[in-house]
Amino acid sequence: MTQKNMDRSRKQMEDSLDFTSQYAEQAMKKRHDSGIPVGHFMANGASKDIHEHPDNPELVRCVFRRGDAPETKEDIEGRYLLTKLLHLLYPEQIPDMTAYSVPEHILEEYWIDVQRIHIDESRRDEIKNSLPERHVIINSLDELGVGLDTGNHGNFAFDTAGKLWYVDSIDPWGNRGLAELKRNYNPQALLDRIQTLPETEKSSAIKYVNRLEDLFKIEADKK
Repeated sequence: MTQKNMDRSRKQMEDSLDFTSQYAEQAMKKRHDSGIPVGHFMANGASKDIHEHPDNPELVRCVFRRGDAPETKEDIEGRYLLTKLLHLLYPEQIPDMTAYSVPEHILEEYWIDVQRIHIDESRRDEIKNSLPERHVIINSLDELGVGLDTGNHGNFAFDTAGKLWYVDSIDPWGNRGLAELKRNYNPQALLDRIQTLPETEKSSAIKYVNRLEDLFKIEADKK
């Protein structure tokens, strides 16, 4: 690499760090203004900022920004329940969710507490390749009618133990702009797969599916 290219690369890195630092400051100020308790800023995605949890080091607090994609309380609860259910079925590929907030207004920020995955940053580039582990996750969830955002390789990550996780949020339904709301899951396929769970987990899992269906009907009736 020539000296000119090295200087350009160094400048790009410095600009990126400056942007990240400025964004983190803005994110912390927004959380303070909105009254959402958070720890240090960690990262940001297309629709959310990720913070350390204010009390539990084994969780992160994902704060969903509003305005671009306003969501109802049914959307929020549906995302929470679908993820809880998928975690029961795939406890080493889908992080658990433990709590969430319901904003008073549709444009207010809300948060969901998520199991913290200790990501191995040194393996980020491996995700770009056609990894068998990634396709196992995609295909397994596809059998349940669950679609993932596979276009962004950053939605997958290896943890420090070498396990591959899907670390982005999963929407419970979609096609909101079309005439008919579409589930992002197949209820019968979920119920069939639940039969493979231990007896101690089946009851909760079935309740999640039933509640998801109730929420879906509420949202579909708004169309």
